[in-house]
Amino acid sequence: MCRKMLAVPKEYNLRQHFETKHPNPAKLNPNEKVIKAASLAKNLSGEQQIFKKVSTENDTVTKVSFQISKEIAAAGKCFTEGEFLKKYMLIAVSELCPEKRGIFENVSLSRMTVQRRIADISTNLSDQLKQRVNEFCFYSLAMDESTDLKDTAQLLIFFRGIDKNFEITEELAGMCSMTGRTAGKEISSKVIKCMNDKSGLDFTNLVAICTDGAPAMCGKKSWSSYSS
Repeated sequence: MCRKMLAVPKEYNLRQHFETKHPNPAKLNPNEKVIKAASLAKNLSGEQQIFKKVSTENDTVTKVSFQISKEIAAAGKCFTEGEFLKKYMLIAVSELCPEKRGIFENVSLSRMTVQRRIADISTNLSDQLKQRVNEFCFYSLAMDESTDLKDTAQLLIFFRGIDKNFEITEELAGMCSMTGRTAGKEISSKVIKCMNDKSGLDFTNLVAICTDGAPAMCGKKSWSSYSS
């Protein structure tokens, strides 16, 4: 009723406080007290709804920021595109629904925010993938090695696994730069390191390996002296 706390919540202290600070409600009959209590509870619930609404809006604003950051990353745009998008988003909101402009202004799309959002999304996806990987009963690998525009060999490693519910997961495990030799030994070392570091997979449940058939990708002998 008055939002005050008693130092010692005993019956005598509560009665004294009620009769001293709230003399009028103390004179009410039992039915009137029930009505009064219901009214106070309703007012309190209304105040709590205000805080709940603010919390919901904040969650929605954060969700929108993550979604836009995800699209920026998927399109391969620079992080400053978020500020560009927000500028013209506010122009559109001012014309279409000016009463909602305050909500859109709270959407954080600065360069550093977009960078953090993308990093958080990447970490979350990696955690989800590691969780799925731990449930694999069997899996296989597919590898391909090619050279980029800077004449650096890039090794792509894919895995495909199945769990006990026969759900199949296929994903890129990693891309490794081969700065030195690209013989079978070096490729094998890169595959082992990638699988241990990025996905946490061991080779106990590995059932197949698929390559493009190049000499460096097959067998135990070194073919580095031959041209690819």
